[in-house]
Amino acid sequence: MESKRGEEEEMTITLKCLPGGVEVVLSPENAEAVAKESLKIWEMINSGEKEAGFRVGEGVLRKAMEYCYEHGRRKRYTLVDFMYGGQYYPPHKHPAEYEENKAVDEGLRDWDNDFIRGCDTETVLELITAADHLMIIRLSDLVCQSIVDMTIGDAMIGEGADMIQKIFKVKFDMTQNELEEEDNENRLMLLNKSVLKESNVDSLLELSDFIASPPTDEHSD
Repeated sequence: MESKRGEEEEMTITLKCLPGGVEVVLSPENAEAVAKESLKIWEMINSGEKEAGFRVGEGVLRKAMEYCYEHGRRKRYTLVDFMYGGQYYPPHKHPAEYEENKAVDEGLRDWDNDFIRGCDTETVLELITAADHLMIIRLSDLVCQSIVDMTIGDAMIGEGADMIQKIFKVKFDMTQNELEEEDNENRLMLLNKSVLKESNVDSLLELSDFIASPPTDEHSD
């Protein structure tokens, strides 16, 4: 159920930061670990693609790789093992393997919290872009949750869009009525904040049972 074995594991992956072309190089060992969290790196390894460019800064790209490596090096299975690709292992048919992977992530919650606390606001925002380009689902969840915590925490009630603009140093191109509507939605989100504490990965994996290719006869039992 692990990623393909063979010569692709010996590939060195080169990631280029655009513009500028600064390179972040992953050794074969590191690339294999990162691929267990990054669907993009997994695709590169399995397609033989050795280089790719991303519009993110070097520091942010290295932070994204750090996250993937810390989680991936501890796992036997990739996220793809449970979703799609050369093998198909839906979680409800292979609960032990899925729970093993999930236990790794749960065991790294303190590490995740320290990882986010070590990022300034600008880096947190840029990590959203990096997670999107590299298709790192769990990192996207972590970063989005940190933004939720910063913008609709108990101390932020009543602050709304003005405080969000101040924290993230952005300017919303919205009318006053639209900003008020957003503030009302944020307050409603606060009432249901506990729901946002859970990762979207479980739901995604459940959805994959419906959208992925049907299992082959070999794995249909």
